[in-house]
Amino acid sequence: ETARSAFGRAFALKPGNIALLELLLRIDLIQSRKSEALSHAKALLSISSGHAFGNYIMAGVQLDNGEYELAESSLRRSLASRQTAEAYNDLAWVLQWRAAYDEAEKMARMSLKMNDKRCDTWDTLGVILMKTKRLDDAEQAFDKAISLYQDDMRFFIHMAELQAMKGSTKRAIEFANRALEHPEALPPLDREKAQEIRRMTVR
Repeated sequence: ETARSAFGRAFALKPGNIALLELLLRIDLIQSRKSEALSHAKALLSISSGHAFGNYIMAGVQLDNGEYELAESSLRRSLASRQTAEAYNDLAWVLQWRAAYDEAEKMARMSLKMNDKRCDTWDTLGVILMKTKRLDDAEQAFDKAISLYQDDMRFFIHMAELQAMKGSTKRAIEFANRALEHPEALPPLDREKAQEIRRMTVR
């Protein structure tokens, strides 16, 4: 907090300093200060509209608000300035949401080319493959995501959906139960989805 205050005072003296603004923005994220992060991102973009990190943060806010078209534009501006695995993954997620699966897969694979240890990108790729009916490939992608990180319950829900699509009801229920071990960590729609899968009858 002391460092943040010091940087804040420095920025007050030099309000057009992009490096200081970006540093403050990164501190906001570490400290989970969403309102401050939004304010600093807007200030950063008012100085440099194409700033990669500023646009990436704005895209995150827009995604949280369900503003997918705005998020897509922000992510494209971010990537035009600097290519990062994070921005490629988020753009892939937005594109699959609007069923632009070919480009979404390309963006996900670009992300993995830059960093093949990103569990969220493996999950994104799995969702794209699942939605395009490449179920075995999707299963491999979800397996990879879960092997890298087991504390994101959304990975288990996506795997449960996949197993249901493959007709493996017992495995689908097992994965749904795993996700529901921590229901508080799930968005309402994902929680409902897991509960629906858990109610399936094993044949």
